[in-house]
Amino acid sequence: MGSRTTNTNELEAMGSRLMPGFWLGVFPATQQPDDAQGLNNDSDGFCIVNTMNRAPGKHWLGLYRENGQSVLYDSFGRDDAGQGDLRHFPGFAMTEPDAEQPVSRDAALQYCGQACLAFGLVCQEGGMQAAKFI
Repeated sequence: MGSRTTNTNELEAMGSRLMPGFWLGVFPATQQPDDAQGLNNDSDGFCIVNTMNRAPGKHWLGLYRENGQSVLYDSFGRDDAGQGDLRHFPGFAMTEPDAEQPVSRDAALQYCGQACLAFGLVCQEGGMQAAKFI
């Protein structure tokens, strides 16, 4: 994986290995775990979603749910859910707007999927309290 772009299959494999019982999967923008797996809105866990609804995708985001609350993680540090390429996520609470990744076309800097996996591990360990302050 390293610093290159990760694909759906790689993220699915790593997420299920790193977060068994907590991992909900990888989804395009217009689909979330509820739609794909028949889970209810109170299902706790973590998944990775894309900002686009078709292949090859554009940018990975982390989505964490706990006790009916959801928080969306963007490695670019944006906090404008529902706007621009985050338009498929209106009304979502966002993590703190500090960037862990620069916006770049340089393939060596396209590690948003890996940053999302790291966010998922923080959520698994620290819960919503930790997730909101990433």
